[in-house]
Amino acid sequence: MAKINPKLVYCSITAFGDDDARPAYDAQVAAESGLQWEQRGWPEGALYHMAGREDPFAEAIDLDENLLQGANREGPLHVASKWPSMGAFFSALTGISAALFAREKTGRGQRVTTSLLQGAMACGSGVWQRAEDIDAPGFNTWIMGSASPKGHFKCADGKWLHNWVPNPRFILEASKGDSLDASPDLTVQNDPDRFGIGPEEILVMAHYQPILADAVGKFNCDDWVKAAADGNMTMQPCRSIEDSLTDPLLINDNAVTTVDDPELGPLNQVGITYRLSGSQGEIKGPMRARGADTEAVKAYAASLPDPQEHTVPAQPTAKGPLDGIRVLDLGLAIAGPFGCQLLGDMGAEVIKMNTLWDSYWHKCHIAAMANRNKRSIAVMLKHPKGMEAIKKVIATCDVVQHNMRYPATQRLGLDYDSLKEEFPSLIYCHSRGFEEGPRKNLPGNDQTGACLAGVQHEDGALHAGEGTHPFWSLTSLGDTGNGFLTAAGICNALMERERTGKGQFVDTSIVNACLLNTSYGVAKPDGAAVDRPRLNADQTGYGDYYRLYQCADDKWIQVAAINPAQRS
Repeated sequence: MAKINPKLVYCSITAFGDDDARPAYDAQVAAESGLQWEQRGWPEGALYHMAGREDPFAEAIDLDENLLQGANREGPLHVASKWPSMGAFFSALTGISAALFAREKTGRGQRVTTSLLQGAMACGSGVWQRAEDIDAPGFNTWIMGSASPKGHFKCADGKWLHNWVPNPRFILEASKGDSLDASPDLTVQNDPDRFGIGPEEILVMAHYQPILADAVGKFNCDDWVKAAADGNMTMQPCRSIEDSLTDPLLINDNAVTTVDDPELGPLNQVGITYRLSGSQGEIKGPMRARGADTEAVKAYAASLPDPQEHTVPAQPTAKGPLDGIRVLDLGLAIAGPFGCQLLGDMGAEVIKMNTLWDSYWHKCHIAAMANRNKRSIAVMLKHPKGMEAIKKVIATCDVVQHNMRYPATQRLGLDYDSLKEEFPSLIYCHSRGFEEGPRKNLPGNDQTGACLAGVQHEDGALHAGEGTHPFWSLTSLGDTGNGFLTAAGICNALMERERTGKGQFVDTSIVNACLLNTSYGVAKPDGAAVDRPRLNADQTGYGDYYRLYQCADDKWIQVAAINPAQRS
C-alpha cells in the first residue's frame, strides 16, 4: 500500500504483536498477561508483590470481606470492561494522530502498530513496576493493595457512592446531625484527618471503614452527592450505563449523543470525547447498514485512474513524530502528567512544572509512572517572579497542558484567553474531571469518573443484585485514558496549526475517557436497556463459554469459545 500511496498512515492491531500470530479475544490476552489478577491486586500491594514480599499487616488487621471490593472468592477477576482492547484503542488513536501530524511536516505517512498485549500493558502501568528500593520514603502506598478499602459506601436508599480518597472529617462531621451538613472546615491543605499515603495507613483505614460506612448509611445517595458538591469533596454516585447515557449534563455537552440506528431506532451512545476550539469534528450519522454503500463506493472507485506505484516508500521520521515540539506540563497527579509523558514518548521535549509543597506527587510510585521523559522546574506561581519565569518558558513552547481546575488558572492569568493574545500559535490543553455544567469545577478523579460513566456498576455486576459491590479496577483507563485523549487532541491541534499557523484550545475530561470504556453499551433515549451480555455476580465471566474456571490444581484458566466450531 505504501508503494501506491507513500502518504498513507497505516494502522494494524494484533493480539500479541507482529511476531506472535495467534488470534485471541480480549479476555484471553487479559488472562495471559496477568491483567485479570491485577484487577483487584494483591493483599500486600503491587510493589511488595512484584518484589516477592508478603503482606506485612496480614495478622495486624481483620478486615470484613464485605467491605472490600471484588467477588468474595479467591482467584483472578473477569470484569465487564474490555481493558486490553481499550488500551489498544487509546494507543492506536494516539499513534495515528501523531503520524498525521508528522505527515504534515514530512509529506510521508508511516505504519502505526499496537496490540491487545500492549493495551494490557498500558492498563497495568500503575501496578507493574519493579523498583530497586521500594522502601524509599514516600514511594510505596496502600492504594494498589486489595486489602485496602476503596471508598465505596452504601447509602440509606440502597444506592452506592464512591468517596475517593475517603475523608473521615467530612463524612463524620457532615453526618453528625439529623440532616447532612456540608460545612465542616475543609480549608486545611494538609488535612490532619485525611488518610496518609504509606502502606501502614491501611491499619487506620481498617479502623475507620465500618465507622464511615455506618455514617454514610444514614442518608440517601443524592443528599450525599449534593453535600459533597457543597463541600468541594470528591464523591459521586455509582450508576448504570443507562443512567449515564441519559444524563442531561452529558447530553448537553455532546459527550453523549442520540443517533437513529437503521435497525434499532434512536439510540444514545458515547458522543464527542475531546474538543478543539478551532477545528472541531462532528458526528455524521449512525452506523450504516451492512453493504448500504457498496455500489456507490464501487462506482466511485471505477471513476478513478489506475493507481501508480511510487518508488519512494513511506518511512517513519527519525526521532519520533513530535520531534521539535516543546511542551509545558502544569499538571498534577495522573490525568494531566500521563498525557504529557506520552508526548515525550513520541519525541516531544516536555518541561514539568512542580510546586514547592506537594512532595507526594514527586516521589510516589504513581508519580513515577506518569513523569518519565521530562525536565523539571519548581516554581511558586503566586509569586510575581514565579509567574514571570513561567511566562518566559511559555514563550518558547508549542503546547501548554494542565489539569488544574480552570478558575484557578484564571486567577493566576494562566487561562487560555489570557495567553492566546500574547501567544497566538499556542496549543493549550485543559484536562478536567467532568463535563461542562454544574460538575465542571468539582474535584474529579479516575474513581468518580468511572462511577458516573457506569464502569464501576458494570464491572461490579451490580445488576445482579444483593451481594455485589461497585468495582474500581486497579488497571482502569480513566486518568490514563484521559491522558491518551489529551495526547491525541494535542496532536490534532498541532496538525491543524501546520496548516493554518493558529493555535487553539483543546478540552478533555476523565468522565469522557470513562464513557469510552463503556462504549460497548448503548441505551434507548428513555433509559431503556438494549440487550448486551452481562457479567455474572461472581465476576468469572459470561455464560459457560466465555469465563474463568478454577482447575483441580487450584490454577485458573480463561475459556473463550465464541463460535460453534470453538465450542465443539
